[in-house]
Amino acid sequence: MSQWRGYAGSGYGYSLGFGTAFLKALRGNFGFVLGKCVYDELLQEQIVKETLEYLLNVPHGQKETVRDFAAALQYGAFFKNPSFSEEREWRLVSFVPAELAPIQFRKGKSMIIPYTSVAIGKEKTSALDHVCVGPCPHMELSKRSVENLLVMNNITPCVYPSSIPFRDW
Repeated sequence: MSQWRGYAGSGYGYSLGFGTAFLKALRGNFGFVLGKCVYDELLQEQIVKETLEYLLNVPHGQKETVRDFAAALQYGAFFKNPSFSEEREWRLVSFVPAELAPIQFRKGKSMIIPYTSVAIGKEKTSALDHVCVGPCPHMELSKRSVENLLVMNNITPCVYPSSIPFRDW
C-alpha cells in the first residue's frame, strides 16, 4: 500500500508488468542495463571498493581508465536507501548516448524527470504482460477503462484489480 500511495499520487494508479524477454531484448539490443536494486549499504560499499581497487590496479592508458571509471559509476543507479527495500525494485537503465536514444523530459512532483521512450509493441508482440489497477473508489470502472484503452491500441494483457482495499481517509 505504501507504494501505491507514494508513487500513484492520491493513491490512484496502475502497475504495469512487462515480459522478461522484452526487457532482456532492450538490454541486449539498445544498450540498457537490467538490474536488481541493491538496498544493503554494506554491499553497496563493497561494490564501490572492489570497483575502485580494480580500476586502480589494472594497467590502463589514461583515456581507458577514465572511460572505465565513468562506466563503473553508472551502476550507482541501482543503489537505493535500505528504507525502500520492501519495493524489491528492478531498474532498466540506459547508458546510451543521447544522440542514439533522445532524452525527453516530463514534469514530476518535485523536479523535471528525464526519460527515453521505448516502443512496447502491439497485439501479440506487445511486451505488456499485465496491468494491476490500484486501490480506487470505482474499481470495476477503472478496470474496464484500462481494458478499453488497451483494446483500442491492440494490446491485450491481463488486467486485474489490486487486492488492497480502497481507503480515502
